[in-house]
This record gives sequence, structure tokens and C-alpha cells, in this order.
Amino acid sequence: MLWKVGVWAGGDVKLFTALAALNPVNYAFIGDFFGLDKSSFGTIDLPVYPLTLFVFSIFSMFPVAILVTIKGIAKRKELQKKIAGEIKAKTAAIFFSALLVSGVLTIAAVFNLNSAIAVVALILAGFFGKKITGIIGTVAFVGGAYFSGTIIIQQFAIVFFFLFFLFVLIKLYLLAKSDLLVEKIPVAELKEGMICAETILVENGKAKKIKPLSMKTVINHLQNNNVEALISNLKPKGKVLADQNAGGLTNEQIKGLKEAAKTGEIEGVLLVKKSVAFVPAVLMAYLITQTIGDALWLLIF
Repeated sequence: MLWKVGVWAGGDVKLFTALAALNPVNYAFIGDFFGLDKSSFGTIDLPVYPLTLFVFSIFSMFPVAILVTIKGIAKRKELQKKIAGEIKAKTAAIFFSALLVSGVLTIAAVFNLNSAIAVVALILAGFFGKKITGIIGTVAFVGGAYFSGTIIIQQFAIVFFFLFFLFVLIKLYLLAKSDLLVEKIPVAELKEGMICAETILVENGKAKKIKPLSMKTVINHLQNNNVEALISNLKPKGKVLADQNAGGLTNEQIKGLKEAAKTGEIEGVLLVKKSVAFVPAVLMAYLITQTIGDALWLLIF
């Protein structure tokens, strides 16, 4: 099923299936060897370990992807300048967002309000411009400082560094997705199993590339109350000629892409995802879960 919906490639699914078959429950043998009290981590004896392994494998991909990204950035000076410029441009927005959140958190603590209101305030700030966010953030910070100057300074430092760190992580992820983990391959050289990094639809008998939906586009549609356009972007009409399915391109799809390139409906090159080994992430997840047990279920229940 995972292969059918395009989550994983065939080899990864076979590995995961084998582990799931051999480990219907979490034996946590490493934890037993070291005498760890697994009950504190939420270990259970239900046959749901494959689900736990699946979730932990996804999280384990983040450090692997970040290492690949950092290695790629170190070799390309133009990407280093690009990231530095974007971080510099966003520092002011992060600063004012931190003012807003720390101010709201401090005021919420004084009046015994739910701290989740700070998250709501940050989300709402995303719909306003930089100037309005700056003004609201400054007012919220001054208001919080009026009630407790010491607490709000601590809150501001924590929130600022958290948002800054989060922004850098997201930027590294997007950079890896758009620049480092993709390559341009001539359509004539496409091979079966290559994973496309673009979506190409056939509409009214003609092939066309669909631009990825960005968060900025989503916010603009919501601001303009243009729900129909948002739905259209999320579910474009037409027959899928190629998409980002992890199963890779089929010979039939490659034939269609070559024909579309010959007629000039699409460019002669296609963005293809570079292969990133998933096995290290599964191994990391397996060792962690066999050590601490099913911590996932402790969080849920």
C-alpha cells in the first residue's frame, strides 16, 4: 500500500515489510540487555510495532537529510551566499515575531490564560504585513514588560532562538528539496524507476508542468477568500503523466514524456530526485525503538 500511494520505493518497502514481519511487537532486546525500565517509555505488547518503526523512520530522515544538505552547501559558494542573504532578510521578521510571542506568553502567564494563545497570535501574524506585525509585536512586548520585565526578556531570548533555528531548518529542507537533491536529466535519457521531482499533467490533449503550491500562494488565496483557486491548485484537472511518486517513472510514462518533449509541450529536460538512502534512517529508528520501546504510544495515550 505504501508503494502504491507513492510514499516509498520498492526496495525500501521490501526492507520495511521484512522488519515488520519479524517484529510484529517491539522486543526491545537492546533495552533488556542494558536493564532499562521500558515501562517508563510506554512499551506495549500489541502488534503495532511496524507503525512505530514507520513513524520513527520518518523522523530519523531529518538528521540524514540535514547532513546531506550541509555537505552539499559546503561545496557550493553560491548557495552559501543565497542562504546568508535570506537569513539576513528574515532576521527582522523573526525578531518582531519573537516580540509578539514573548509578549503574549508573558501576558497570558500573568492573567492565567492558556499559553496556546501565543501560537494563535503567531499564525494570525502571518496574514498581516511586516509593518503591522512589527507594530503589534512591539505593543505586545511593551505590555508584557509592564507586567514582568525579567520574565519577558527570558521568554524573548528563548522564542527568538527557537524561531531562528526553526527557520534555518526549514530553509535547509527547502534548499535540499529544490537545489541539492534534484538534478536536470534530458528527457531522452530518462530511465525506468527514476523519481520525477515535478508534476506533469495532460489537459485537453497537451502536456504541461504544474508549479508546486507554495505556502505564500496558500496564504494569498486565503486572504482573498479565493477557495476555488486554492482547491484548483491542490487538485489540478487532467491526466497525470508524471508526478513525484516514489515508485518512479514507468516505461509508459517515459514514452509520453518523450513525445511531449518532441512536440515542444514541455522542456527537453526534467527535474529528477537524487537517490537518498533510506536504510540508515530505518536502522537508526530500529535501534532507538529496540532500546527505549514504544515511546510513541506514551505520547499518544
